Amino acid sequence: MNSANMPEEMKAIIKPEYVAPLVAYLAHPSCKESGSLFEASAGVYKKLRWERNQGLRLDTTNGVSVDDIADNWDQLTDFTNTEHPTETR
Repeated sequence: MNSANMPEEMKAIIKPEYVAPLVAYLAHPSCKESGSLFEASAGVYKKLRWERNQGLRLDTTNGVSVDDIADNWDQLTDFTNTEHPTETR
């Protein structure tokens, strides 16, 4: 939503001044947080985490095609069984 089209009540609660304290804390030398993702808006602050599904493992002997991905899309995007990694690998 373009801020010009945003209701005044909304503009009043999503000021950058409400996000800046989180940014300042994350940049402070005493903050041990690193590589994390946060949401900040209207005085609400939340830490997000990664969620990874079981995914799709294809045999690459003969290459991988767009059709291989399309044909297995349901498996690739299934979040029935997940894990919450603490790092990328």
